[in-house]
Amino acid sequence: MSLALIFIRDQKESTRLRQILQSGGYEPIEAEDDVMLRTLLAKKSPELVVAEIAAGESFFEDIFRVSPDIPVIGWMPGYEPRSAVRIMRAGVFDCISSPLEHQETLEVVAHTLEHYHRTPAKKKLSPVYYAALRFGRMFLYGLSIILLLFLAEVFMPKDPKLETVRLPYQHPTALAWDGKCLWISNWYTQSIYRYERIERDLQLTGTYYFGDYGPVGVARAGKYLWSAGNDLVLRRHSLSDNLEVSADFPFPEYTISGMAGAENVLWIADTYQRKLYKYAAGDVVSLMYTYQSPLFSLVGLCFDKDSLWMADAKTERVYVYKQSGRELKLSAIYQLPVLKVDGQLAGIAREDKWLHVAYAGKDAQLVRYSIKDLKLIKEKGREYLAPLQPGSGQQTGASKLQVINIR
Repeated sequence: MSLALIFIRDQKESTRLRQILQSGGYEPIEAEDDVMLRTLLAKKSPELVVAEIAAGESFFEDIFRVSPDIPVIGWMPGYEPRSAVRIMRAGVFDCISSPLEHQETLEVVAHTLEHYHRTPAKKKLSPVYYAALRFGRMFLYGLSIILLLFLAEVFMPKDPKLETVRLPYQHPTALAWDGKCLWISNWYTQSIYRYERIERDLQLTGTYYFGDYGPVGVARAGKYLWSAGNDLVLRRHSLSDNLEVSADFPFPEYTISGMAGAENVLWIADTYQRKLYKYAAGDVVSLMYTYQSPLFSLVGLCFDKDSLWMADAKTERVYVYKQSGRELKLSAIYQLPVLKVDGQLAGIAREDKWLHVAYAGKDAQLVRYSIKDLKLIKEKGREYLAPLQPGSGQQTGASKLQVINIR
């Protein structure tokens, strides 16, 4: 059994969590105070720690300093997004809150252990057993592996190369790649996350919390990062340490399902009205063109060189339109592979020869595909997109967004 150390001073909730963990095959130990917790950390070497966030950030910092390889889950008496974001910035992997749901709690624990490459431990066998097993079966296993690899190389179809990153939050809404960083917006946690590639792996290097709105879109255009909120306000962020908002622009009354940036241009998708808008974005934001969206469920946008990439959440197809003057000409359609993901496509971003795809839901994750390995398909009826003429939908939104706040 995997040993789980619990530090919750509310005895009723501590007992409830202990019972849930026992039912999931874990071995929970309850610590009465922080002194006992530190003692158990040193003596028992648990696989997991669940502690109340009321213990404070300095308490968690002590845990990370003493036991940096042990994942920590924070517990709250009730869900508080601001407290959850703050404590996760300090290094806590995930949070749970009362009332504790049996299945959801076990899923969070399992996800946390999986992320740290810690599966529930099986009964340890003696070194003698492992030695015998190794020498007795090494030759047979070696031949089997070589044979399987040979057969797979010759007969199995090639799957797209992909890199998967589990996301510790369930509601990503959009992606943006700016040449160095990958930005992910999340309306539920009211945050924007910054990832950077460190030693070939994407690692979270910044979390920016905005208490007054939930970001549903994010894009890099010009020297600014832009975000669209669920309050129908477009925000222009300076690329400072805290992503300070330098100006606010109110949107016309339509929904935002995707954003993409290209130098001083913003592309904004509205799935509800099936419209695609092109804005000039800088010190002022003004509407350039309106297009009829070719997709029924356009949830992801990104711009690369001279092409606009659009993702359809229902069909999980990605459409590539090349810009030619005011018109957009369809140049490729890619079918994303079928993945066993408990979630829905939420956003896309281009990174050189790769395509990042975010999936929202219980199994939220970020998948990076090699574009050359994606399946090309054909589809008729969406070859060209031309701007709508005035009187047929172009003036759906205001021709110029008025700034309401310069900070």
